[in-house]
Amino acid sequence: MDKKQKPPSRRDMEKLMANFHKTLSEKEFKNEGELRSFLDSMVGKPIPEDLPPKNAKDYAQDIIYDAGDDISHEERAQLAHEALAVDPDCVDAWIILAESEARTREAQKMFYEKALAAGERSLGKEFFKENKGHFWGMIETRPYMRARAGLTQCLWDMGKFDEAIDCCRKTLELNTNDNMGMRFVLGGFLVSLGRFAEVEPFLNKSDDWSTFWIYTRVLLKFKNGELEQAAELLKQAIEENRFVPDYLTGRKAIYRHTRDTLTLGGEDEAVSYAEEYVKGWRLVPGAIQWLKENTSGSGQNKVGRNDPCPCGSGKKFKKCCGESGI
Repeated sequence: MDKKQKPPSRRDMEKLMANFHKTLSEKEFKNEGELRSFLDSMVGKPIPEDLPPKNAKDYAQDIIYDAGDDISHEERAQLAHEALAVDPDCVDAWIILAESEARTREAQKMFYEKALAAGERSLGKEFFKENKGHFWGMIETRPYMRARAGLTQCLWDMGKFDEAIDCCRKTLELNTNDNMGMRFVLGGFLVSLGRFAEVEPFLNKSDDWSTFWIYTRVLLKFKNGELEQAAELLKQAIEENRFVPDYLTGRKAIYRHTRDTLTLGGEDEAVSYAEEYVKGWRLVPGAIQWLKENTSGSGQNKVGRNDPCPCGSGKKFKKCCGESGI
Protein backbone atom coordinates (compact mmCIF):
# COMPACT_ATOMS: atom_id res chain seq x y z
CA MET A 1 0.00 0.00 0.00
CA ASP A 2 1.36 3.41 -0.92
CA LYS A 3 1.93 5.79 1.93
CA LYS A 4 -0.16 8.92 1.86
CA GLN A 5 1.79 11.90 0.66
CA LYS A 6 2.50 14.43 3.36
CA PRO A 7 0.72 17.73 2.56
CA PRO A 8 3.08 20.57 1.67
CA SER A 9 4.13 22.77 4.57
CA ARG A 10 3.66 26.52 4.70
CA ARG A 11 7.34 26.90 3.86
CA ASP A 12 7.03 24.57 0.84
CA MET A 13 4.00 26.45 -0.46
CA GLU A 14 5.72 29.79 0.00
CA LYS A 15 8.77 28.55 -1.89
CA LEU A 16 6.55 27.49 -4.80
CA MET A 17 4.87 30.90 -4.80
CA ALA A 18 8.24 32.66 -4.70
CA ASN A 19 9.46 30.59 -7.65
CA PHE A 20 6.29 31.39 -9.56
CA HIS A 21 6.86 35.10 -8.96
CA LYS A 22 10.46 34.71 -10.14
CA THR A 23 9.22 32.98 -13.28
CA LEU A 24 6.83 35.84 -14.00
CA SER A 25 9.48 38.48 -13.32
CA GLU A 26 11.74 36.95 -15.98
CA LYS A 27 9.07 37.40 -18.66
CA GLU A 28 8.49 40.64 -20.49
CA PHE A 29 4.79 40.85 -21.27
CA LYS A 30 3.77 43.55 -23.74
CA ASN A 31 0.16 43.60 -22.62
CA GLU A 32 -2.40 41.89 -20.40
CA GLY A 33 -3.28 39.46 -23.17
CA GLU A 34 0.24 38.03 -23.23
CA LEU A 35 0.17 37.65 -19.45
CA ARG A 36 -3.16 35.80 -19.61
CA SER A 37 -1.89 33.52 -22.36
CA PHE A 38 1.18 32.65 -20.33
CA LEU A 39 -0.89 31.94 -17.22
CA ASP A 40 -3.22 29.71 -19.26
CA SER A 41 -0.21 27.81 -20.59
CA MET A 42 0.94 27.11 -17.01
CA VAL A 43 -2.32 25.41 -16.01
CA GLY A 44 -1.61 21.79 -15.11
CA LYS A 45 2.14 22.23 -15.28
CA PRO A 46 4.39 22.03 -12.20
CA ILE A 47 5.93 25.25 -10.94
CA PRO A 48 9.75 25.14 -11.17
CA GLU A 49 11.08 24.17 -7.74
CA ASP A 50 14.77 24.96 -8.00
CA LEU A 51 15.24 28.23 -9.85
CA PRO A 52 18.75 29.63 -9.44
CA PRO A 53 18.91 32.57 -7.01
CA LYS A 54 19.22 35.97 -8.67
CA ASN A 55 21.03 37.70 -5.81
CA ALA A 56 22.26 37.28 -2.24
CA LYS A 57 18.79 37.88 -0.83
CA ASP A 58 17.33 35.03 -2.89
CA TYR A 59 20.24 32.76 -2.02
CA ALA A 60 19.80 33.38 1.71
CA GLN A 61 16.06 32.73 1.45
CA ASP A 62 16.73 29.45 -0.36
CA ILE A 63 18.88 28.38 2.61
CA ILE A 64 15.99 29.21 4.93
CA TYR A 65 13.57 27.10 2.89
CA ASP A 66 15.72 24.11 3.88
CA ALA A 67 15.34 24.93 7.57
CA GLY A 68 12.11 22.98 7.99
CA ASP A 69 10.48 21.82 11.21
CA ASP A 70 11.63 18.25 10.57
CA ILE A 71 15.21 19.04 11.65
CA SER A 72 16.59 19.88 15.09
CA HIS A 73 16.68 23.37 16.59
CA GLU A 74 20.47 23.29 16.37
CA GLU A 75 20.38 22.49 12.64
CA ARG A 76 17.80 25.20 12.00
CA ALA A 77 19.90 27.76 13.87
CA GLN A 78 23.00 26.74 11.92
CA LEU A 79 21.18 27.29 8.61
CA ALA A 80 19.94 30.65 9.88
CA HIS A 81 23.50 31.77 10.60
CA GLU A 82 24.55 30.60 7.13
CA ALA A 83 21.76 32.66 5.59
CA LEU A 84 22.71 35.75 7.61
CA ALA A 85 26.32 35.42 6.46
CA VAL A 86 24.98 35.81 2.91
CA ASP A 87 22.30 38.41 3.65
CA PRO A 88 22.29 40.14 7.08
CA ASP A 89 18.76 41.35 6.31
CA CYS A 90 17.28 37.87 5.91
CA VAL A 91 14.23 38.31 8.13
CA ASP A 92 13.29 34.64 8.35
CA ALA A 93 16.80 33.81 9.58
CA TRP A 94 16.36 36.13 12.56
CA ILE A 95 12.97 34.56 13.23
CA ILE A 96 14.51 31.09 13.28
CA LEU A 97 17.10 32.27 15.81
CA ALA A 98 14.25 33.60 17.97
CA GLU A 99 12.52 30.24 17.77
CA SER A 100 15.49 27.87 17.91
CA GLU A 101 18.46 29.59 19.55
CA ALA A 102 17.04 32.02 22.11
CA ARG A 103 17.12 30.65 25.65
CA THR A 104 15.31 33.55 27.34
CA ARG A 105 12.40 35.78 26.44
CA GLU A 106 14.75 38.77 26.37
CA ALA A 107 16.94 37.03 23.79
CA GLN A 108 13.89 36.04 21.80
CA LYS A 109 12.64 39.63 21.82
CA MET A 110 16.05 40.87 20.62
CA PHE A 111 16.01 38.47 17.65
CA TYR A 112 12.47 39.46 16.68
CA GLU A 113 13.42 43.14 16.85
CA LYS A 114 16.43 42.45 14.64
CA ALA A 115 14.06 40.69 12.22
CA LEU A 116 11.78 43.73 12.07
CA ALA A 117 14.69 46.11 11.57
CA ALA A 118 16.00 43.90 8.76
CA GLY A 119 12.57 43.82 7.12
CA GLU A 120 12.21 47.58 7.32
CA ARG A 121 15.61 48.08 5.70
CA SER A 122 14.95 45.47 3.04
CA LEU A 123 11.49 46.68 2.05
CA GLY A 124 12.16 50.41 2.45
CA LYS A 125 10.09 53.29 3.84
CA GLU A 126 8.34 54.01 0.54
CA PHE A 127 7.20 50.41 0.29
CA PHE A 128 5.48 50.71 3.68
CA LYS A 129 3.76 53.95 2.67
CA GLU A 130 2.54 52.61 -0.65
CA ASN A 131 1.42 49.17 0.51
CA LYS A 132 0.11 49.73 4.04
CA GLY A 133 -3.05 47.70 4.47
CA HIS A 134 -2.12 45.14 1.80
CA PHE A 135 0.76 43.30 3.46
CA TRP A 136 0.78 39.50 3.38
CA GLY A 137 -0.85 39.60 -0.04
CA MET A 138 2.66 40.28 -1.37
CA ILE A 139 4.97 37.38 -0.73
CA GLU A 140 7.99 39.57 0.06
CA THR A 141 6.15 40.97 3.11
CA ARG A 142 5.46 37.63 4.77
CA PRO A 143 8.71 37.21 6.71
CA TYR A 144 8.24 40.70 8.16
CA MET A 145 4.65 39.92 9.15
CA ARG A 146 5.72 36.65 10.76
CA ALA A 147 8.30 38.61 12.76
CA ARG A 148 5.63 41.03 13.97
CA ALA A 149 3.41 38.13 15.02
CA GLY A 150 6.31 36.50 16.86
CA LEU A 151 7.23 39.71 18.66
CA THR A 152 3.59 40.25 19.63
CA GLN A 153 3.41 36.90 21.40
CA CYS A 154 6.85 37.33 22.93
CA LEU A 155 5.90 40.69 24.45
CA TRP A 156 2.72 39.19 25.86
CA ASP A 157 4.60 36.26 27.39
CA MET A 158 6.98 38.76 29.01
CA GLY A 159 4.07 40.54 30.65
CA LYS A 160 4.48 43.62 28.44
CA PHE A 161 0.74 43.63 27.73
CA ASP A 162 0.28 47.16 26.36
CA GLU A 163 3.29 46.76 24.06
CA ALA A 164 1.92 43.44 22.79
CA ILE A 165 -1.49 44.97 22.08
CA ASP A 166 0.11 47.93 20.29
CA CYS A 167 2.29 45.59 18.19
CA CYS A 168 -0.77 43.53 17.29
CA ARG A 169 -2.80 46.59 16.27
CA LYS A 170 0.04 47.82 14.02
CA THR A 171 0.20 44.40 12.39
CA LEU A 172 -3.52 44.61 11.62
CA GLU A 173 -3.02 48.09 10.14
CA LEU A 174 -0.49 46.66 7.70
CA ASN A 175 -2.82 43.82 6.70
CA THR A 176 -6.45 44.90 7.04
CA ASN A 177 -7.63 41.66 5.44
CA ASP A 178 -5.97 39.86 8.39
CA ASN A 179 -4.91 36.67 6.64
CA MET A 180 -2.95 35.74 9.76
CA GLY A 181 -5.89 35.89 12.18
CA MET A 182 -4.24 38.51 14.37
CA ARG A 183 -7.66 39.95 15.29
CA PHE A 184 -8.29 36.77 17.26
CA VAL A 185 -4.96 37.15 19.05
CA LEU A 186 -5.82 40.75 19.89
CA GLY A 187 -9.26 39.67 21.07
CA GLY A 188 -7.69 37.12 23.39
CA PHE A 189 -5.37 39.75 24.85
CA LEU A 190 -8.19 42.20 25.50
CA VAL A 191 -10.55 39.61 26.97
CA SER A 192 -7.76 38.28 29.23
CA LEU A 193 -7.31 41.79 30.62
CA GLY A 194 -11.05 42.32 31.10
CA ARG A 195 -11.13 45.03 28.42
CA PHE A 196 -14.37 43.66 27.00
CA ALA A 197 -15.59 46.95 25.52
CA GLU A 198 -12.59 47.04 23.18
CA VAL A 199 -13.52 43.61 21.79
CA GLU A 200 -17.11 44.54 20.89
CA PRO A 201 -16.24 46.24 17.55
CA PHE A 202 -14.93 42.88 16.32
CA LEU A 203 -17.99 41.04 17.59
CA ASN A 204 -20.42 43.44 15.94
CA LYS A 205 -19.30 42.41 12.45
CA SER A 206 -22.21 40.26 11.36
CA ASP A 207 -20.22 38.45 8.66
CA ASP A 208 -17.65 36.99 11.08
CA TRP A 209 -19.16 34.07 12.98
CA SER A 210 -15.99 32.14 13.66
CA THR A 211 -15.53 29.94 16.72
CA PHE A 212 -13.42 32.66 18.35
CA TRP A 213 -16.08 35.33 18.10
CA ILE A 214 -19.22 33.31 18.71
CA TYR A 215 -17.95 31.91 22.03
CA THR A 216 -16.81 35.39 23.03
CA ARG A 217 -20.28 36.69 22.18
CA VAL A 218 -21.68 34.02 24.52
CA LEU A 219 -19.36 35.24 27.29
CA LEU A 220 -20.39 38.86 26.88
CA LYS A 221 -24.09 37.98 26.84
CA PHE A 222 -23.62 36.12 30.12
CA LYS A 223 -21.54 38.96 31.58
CA ASN A 224 -24.31 41.44 30.76
CA GLY A 225 -26.93 39.25 32.43
CA GLU A 226 -28.64 38.29 29.18
CA LEU A 227 -28.86 34.62 30.14
CA GLU A 228 -31.56 33.55 27.69
CA GLN A 229 -29.71 35.10 24.77
CA ALA A 230 -26.45 33.56 26.02
CA ALA A 231 -28.01 30.09 26.18
CA GLU A 232 -29.47 30.41 22.70
CA LEU A 233 -26.19 31.65 21.30
CA LEU A 234 -24.34 28.82 23.04
CA LYS A 235 -26.33 26.31 20.97
CA GLN A 236 -25.03 27.97 17.80
CA ALA A 237 -21.51 28.07 19.21
CA ILE A 238 -21.59 24.32 19.90
CA GLU A 239 -22.68 23.71 16.32
CA GLU A 240 -19.65 25.75 15.22
CA ASN A 241 -17.22 23.85 17.48
CA ARG A 242 -18.45 21.34 20.07
CA PHE A 243 -15.04 20.86 21.71
CA VAL A 244 -14.56 24.34 23.17
CA PRO A 245 -16.60 23.86 26.41
CA ASP A 246 -14.50 20.83 27.39
CA TYR A 247 -11.33 22.93 27.44
CA LEU A 248 -12.85 26.05 29.00
CA THR A 249 -14.44 24.08 31.85
CA GLY A 250 -11.42 21.89 32.55
CA ARG A 251 -12.99 18.64 31.43
CA LYS A 252 -9.96 18.42 29.15
CA ALA A 253 -6.52 19.85 29.78
CA ILE A 254 -5.46 22.82 27.67
CA TYR A 255 -2.17 22.18 25.91
CA ARG A 256 0.05 24.56 23.99
CA HIS A 257 -0.99 24.67 20.34
CA THR A 258 2.04 24.93 18.05
CA ARG A 259 0.81 24.15 14.53
CA ASP A 260 0.57 26.78 11.79
CA THR A 261 -2.99 25.90 10.82
CA LEU A 262 -6.27 25.15 12.58
CA THR A 263 -9.07 22.79 11.64
CA LEU A 264 -12.37 24.70 11.48
CA GLY A 265 -14.65 23.07 14.00
CA GLY A 266 -11.81 20.81 15.13
CA GLU A 267 -10.33 20.06 18.51
CA ASP A 268 -7.13 21.96 17.72
CA GLU A 269 -9.20 25.10 17.06
CA ALA A 270 -10.95 24.60 20.40
CA VAL A 271 -7.61 24.30 22.21
CA SER A 272 -6.36 27.46 20.53
CA TYR A 273 -9.46 29.41 21.59
CA ALA A 274 -9.32 28.13 25.16
CA GLU A 275 -5.60 28.82 25.44
CA GLU A 276 -6.10 32.46 24.46
CA TYR A 277 -9.51 33.22 25.99
CA VAL A 278 -9.91 31.11 29.13
CA LYS A 279 -8.50 33.88 31.35
CA GLY A 280 -11.29 36.16 30.17
CA TRP A 281 -13.90 33.53 30.96
CA ARG A 282 -12.45 33.15 34.45
CA LEU A 283 -12.69 36.90 35.02
CA VAL A 284 -16.49 36.82 34.71
CA PRO A 285 -17.98 35.43 37.95
CA GLY A 286 -20.01 32.27 37.35
CA ALA A 287 -19.28 32.03 33.63
CA ILE A 288 -17.29 28.78 33.75
CA GLN A 289 -19.80 27.11 36.08
CA TRP A 290 -22.72 28.21 33.88
CA LEU A 291 -20.95 26.83 30.81
CA LYS A 292 -20.30 23.54 32.61
CA GLU A 293 -23.95 23.23 33.63
CA ASN A 294 -25.19 23.99 30.12
CA THR A 295 -22.92 21.59 28.22
CA SER A 296 -21.91 17.96 28.46
CA GLY A 297 -18.43 16.54 27.91
CA SER A 298 -17.45 15.21 24.50
CA GLY A 299 -14.57 12.98 25.59
CA GLN A 300 -12.21 11.88 28.33
CA ASN A 301 -11.16 14.27 31.05
CA LYS A 302 -7.60 14.96 30.01
CA VAL A 303 -4.83 14.06 27.63
CA GLY A 304 -2.26 11.68 29.13
CA ARG A 305 1.44 12.32 28.57
CA ASN A 306 1.78 9.09 26.60
CA ASP A 307 -1.51 9.45 24.70
CA PRO A 308 -1.55 10.43 21.01
CA CYS A 309 -1.47 14.21 20.73
CA PRO A 310 -4.94 15.64 19.89
CA CYS A 311 -3.36 17.95 17.29
CA GLY A 312 -3.10 14.98 14.91
CA SER A 313 0.70 14.94 14.57
CA GLY A 314 0.90 11.21 15.36
CA LYS A 315 3.38 11.89 18.19
CA LYS A 316 2.86 11.30 21.89
CA PHE A 317 1.38 14.31 23.70
CA LYS A 318 4.53 14.75 25.85
CA LYS A 319 6.70 14.87 22.70
CA CYS A 320 4.46 17.30 20.83
CA CYS A 321 2.09 19.99 22.12
CA GLY A 322 2.73 18.97 25.73
CA GLU A 323 6.33 20.19 25.57
CA SER A 324 7.01 23.29 27.65
CA GLY A 325 8.20 26.47 25.99
CA ILE A 326 11.11 28.70 26.95
